[in-house]
Parts: sequence; C-alpha cells; structure tokens
Amino acid sequence: MEINPPKIKLEDGIKFIFCAVRKKWLQLTPEEKVRQFIIFQLVNSFHFPLKYISVEKMILVNGLKKRYDIVVYNQALQASILIECKAENIEISEATCQQIATYNLNMQVEALSKQPNVLKVAPRDLPAIGGDLLFDVVAQKYNWSVDNYGSLIVPKKGWNVDLSNQENFDKYAKTIELFEHANAVVNGNQLFVNGQVVTSYTFKQDYFWMMGDNRHNSEDSRFWGFVPEDHVVGKPLFVWLSMDSFNAFFESIHWNRMFRSVTSLCK
Repeated sequence: MEINPPKIKLEDGIKFIFCAVRKKWLQLTPEEKVRQFIIFQLVNSFHFPLKYISVEKMILVNGLKKRYDIVVYNQALQASILIECKAENIEISEATCQQIATYNLNMQVEALSKQPNVLKVAPRDLPAIGGDLLFDVVAQKYNWSVDNYGSLIVPKKGWNVDLSNQENFDKYAKTIELFEHANAVVNGNQLFVNGQVVTSYTFKQDYFWMMGDNRHNSEDSRFWGFVPEDHVVGKPLFVWLSMDSFNAFFESIHWNRMFRSVTSLCK
C-alpha cells in the first residue's frame, strides 16, 4: 500500500511535517525532511509495508544509549535495513560510516551481511589501551579500548562523587589530587584531603572531555583524562583545514567547511 507525500503545515511561523510512521506532526528540520523523504521512498518505491518501518528508537550500544534513524524489519521481525539520515548539506563522512557500523553491533541487520562483497559482519575487537598516562591505568583495569570506552561521567562544579565505591575512586581520585587545589593526596585506595581520609568529594570546577576527530590516531582524554576548566586558555574560532583520508588529495578536502566559523558550523 502506497502513502501520500509527507504533508507540511505552517503554525506560528514554524513549519511542521507529518510522519506516517509515528502518526504525528514534527518540526521540519533539514534532517527530518530527509528522514520523511526516505520513508516515502521505502514504501512507495521499494514497497516495504509501513508497519515494518521503525523510526528514531533508543538502543543500547556497549552500555550507552544511542538512537537510530530508520530500521526496516522483515516479516520475521528481524532488522533488515539500517539507515542513518543526515541533512542534505551534510556530507557522508567516515565518521557517519563509523556511526552506523557502531549501531549495527546491536542491530546486526541482515541486508549488510548479504551484500556480495561482504564476507561477514562481526564486531571489531580492538585491544585494551596500554601505557601509564592518567587514564591508561583506568582503561587497563576495566578493559576499555579506544572504541569501547566507559561508561564515564565528566565531573562538573558542585557534583558530589562517592569515593567509597572502588570504581568511582579509580576514575576520579587522581583527578582530584592533580587538579582540584584541595591539598589532596592519593595513598593506595584512600584519598586524603588536608590530612583527613574522605569517602566523598564535591568538585570545585567544571571539567571537559577532549576527543580527537581521528579516533584511532588521537591521543586525547581517553589516555590523559579530564581537562579542568582552569586549563582551558582559548576557544575555537574557525576551521582552517578539513579533509578526509579515503579520497584522492583534492577530492578529500571539504572546501565547504574551510575558513568557516565554528558557530556557523554548529547551527
């Protein structure tokens, strides 16, 4: 059964589009426009029944909550197609492919595994992080890798952490000793503040988690830990160079991103 093209309405100066799957009006963002066009094509051009299409549902990937865009199920209710939607002006990058591959660790869609040039689909098991930097030691204890990392809460000012919990102690005690200016010392499995053992601590400043954009070739917070606010000495203003690693040189340069302000790219 075919469906009509998505309806669009204007309400209080805001455009909305009707989703045939969720049966409700949604704000018409550039990404939502693409999502609804794909749903229309799945039903009308490829003849997938609407009842087998699932949109924007939560899944767990390595213990973290993620949300896929579109999944098409077969009659046995097995995931058959996994689709990631981006706005028309967003290029499909290596990061996008990595994102959908990560989602597929949970979904295990059959369409990918049945492609003639695919031998098998299996999780990539990278070795745990090694070394002796601040978070190297934590990562080794909990067998985290550069891909399967955490879970981990980034401390903020006013957040109280229970240090009687061994995992919390492992993750946060050394950061308190190094960056909180609290006369704190780690001794074994105990944290001393002003000479007294403490079993909880309230952070005095915000912290940041820094990730390199080349995740498999970046030495970032996964290795050396949280960055305290008083260590931040500047802010990004514009993109000087943007390129990928899987095209020829000139084709790899993202000319539409170069010399643009960070603010404009975040809109």
